Amino acid sequence: EWLQSGANRIANLSLRDNLESIRRVQTTLYRRNPREWRKSAASMDAASQRAWTAVTQGPDLPELHGATGIEAIRLAFDT
Repeated sequence: EWLQSGANRIANLSLRDNLESIRRVQTTLYRRNPREWRKSAASMDAASQRAWTAVTQGPDLPELHGATGIEAIRLAFDT
């Protein structure tokens, strides 16, 4: 860490903070809408882990039909 430039360190800290915020929002939304996590997993924790695995390892969710990036976001919010 001490070899990182100041801007790089700030970017990494900001990314970490943003990911933690997203995780908190996800948990809040799952608590308010338990039927959503029940669509894909046996528990809220399993649904959260499945989503984060997809984020970190790539979209392997069949519901996305191979879509990535902005296409996956559009598909997720398609009504």
